[in-house]
Amino acid sequence: WLFILVDNGSTDGTPAKVKAALARWPLSRVVNLPAPNYGAALRAGLTDATTHWVYLLDIEQWDLPFLGWSWQNRNSYDLFLASKRSDPTINFQAPYRRFLSCCLNGLLQALLGFSGTDTHGPKLINRLSLESIIELCRLDRGQFDTELVLRAIRAQKRILEVPVAYKESRPHRNWMVRKIVWNLFALRRLVKVMRDVPYQGPIRYHRIGREDVFINAERAAPAVAN
Repeated sequence: WLFILVDNGSTDGTPAKVKAALARWPLSRVVNLPAPNYGAALRAGLTDATTHWVYLLDIEQWDLPFLGWSWQNRNSYDLFLASKRSDPTINFQAPYRRFLSCCLNGLLQALLGFSGTDTHGPKLINRLSLESIIELCRLDRGQFDTELVLRAIRAQKRILEVPVAYKESRPHRNWMVRKIVWNLFALRRLVKVMRDVPYQGPIRYHRIGREDVFINAERAAPAVAN
């Protein structure tokens, strides 16, 4: 593994943990940003990457079946999207957070023709295929990866949505009113940006079920063992 750890203005014990991770995984490196900015952190990590394939992961979102299955099938698609909303039976978000995710996704569908259920989950990216799209993305914070997904859809990239289990492990500090207001302004900007991004042809957006991940993993297991 080669980890690119983006520390964007941490004020807790994160730098020490990053240092320990680099010692354990010597191929890895850290990118330091001066201030918290989710989208800027994603952009910095992707820009610093030089490998063909890149997993884009929030540090707290790990779904091992998704990681393993997407890697086995990496040559079939350009972008693998892990969706916490695709299968409600394995989505353990608090009702309030689930409602907010539903509203945001509904706005993306109504205003931008988004075909899927989630743009913010973990991803496996064919960096070589999406490199030019990554360079074009202009938004930051919570809408960077949304713009990336929308541009990839309109560019006819091969995209697969995979349901993942999602359970929040930390309490929410507030009702996120400030974040909601900011997202509305960011969404307005996103709509304006995407007006200049035409569809290059019919979209190539695919979905599978959770059981497909496990069935294929079981079939692949003997071959891996041999």
